[in-house]
Amino acid sequence: MSSRGILRTLAPELRAELDRRLVERNFSGYTELSAWLRTQGCIISRQSVQKYGNQLEGKMAALERATAQARALLEAAPDDDCQITEAMLRLVQQQLFAVLIELTPAKAKQINLGALATSVAQMSRATIMHRKSVEEWRVLLKARAVKAEAKLVEAVAKDGGGLTPETTEAIRNALLEVTK
Repeated sequence: MSSRGILRTLAPELRAELDRRLVERNFSGYTELSAWLRTQGCIISRQSVQKYGNQLEGKMAALERATAQARALLEAAPDDDCQITEAMLRLVQQQLFAVLIELTPAKAKQINLGALATSVAQMSRATIMHRKSVEEWRVLLKARAVKAEAKLVEAVAKDGGGLTPETTEAIRNALLEVTK
């Protein structure tokens, strides 16, 4: 088994401890980590530990970027779930696009192209469904506002004009504000 394969088969507790030590040492000290792993019964080269550390560091950097992007999404639209969903869909689409752009023939053998294609298709469907849902809600709210306005006009007419035109206009504008 290759050295990297050995690292993948480490007991979860030992692997977690290695990860912790890598982070604690700021992804350095690979010679010492290799020696420590030998004391734990895992014979592995410094280079293999470094390769593993580089992969872990890359994953952690990607996680930090994703977290920062999620925070930025929430700050951009803190009160609007539709905008957050739209932004998240765009973010995932951008990430999938980046994977496709960086895809080389050598890397194509390492990933599941079918799963990637399925992800792209699902994201496209999700975007379309989200936009359709948002538009359906807008139409529904507009229809409700029109009905409410008609009821308001009818009530004012029945009442013999009990509301002033200014009050009627203010209520109408408030109802229309709901549909924006």
